[in-house]
Amino acid sequence: MNLCLSNVLDSETLQRIRTMLATAVFADGAITAGWNARPVKHNLQATHEGAAQLVDQGLSRHPMFVGAAFPARLRAPLFSRYLPGMSYGTHVDNPLMGGATPLRADLAVTLFLSDPADYDGGELVLDT
Repeated sequence: MNLCLSNVLDSETLQRIRTMLATAVFADGAITAGWNARPVKHNLQATHEGAAQLVDQGLSRHPMFVGAAFPARLRAPLFSRYLPGMSYGTHVDNPLMGGATPLRADLAVTLFLSDPADYDGGELVLDT
């Protein structure tokens, strides 16, 4: 099942996250990819505890997310950045994620933090 949620984050929270991530250190995204995704993952990623908490709070307050996902736990989000020419090709997400303390990843969430009017490209394509 695929769901498209709107208004997960209000504009003030979204701006706070963007401000936090403006100073985050982004590294090669392939580091976090599994064996099948590594060859097609060409992006930058960062973690940020404060931004992650705001995303988790937004998801936890969203009635459709809570009702559809019924999550027991959420893995801390990774924040991705794409510069011109970068992409994340066709892949299947790993069933276990999280490094030393893996967590079964029964669902995936993509949350766009930038306004689509601010960039070209960036389409999310789901092959179902």
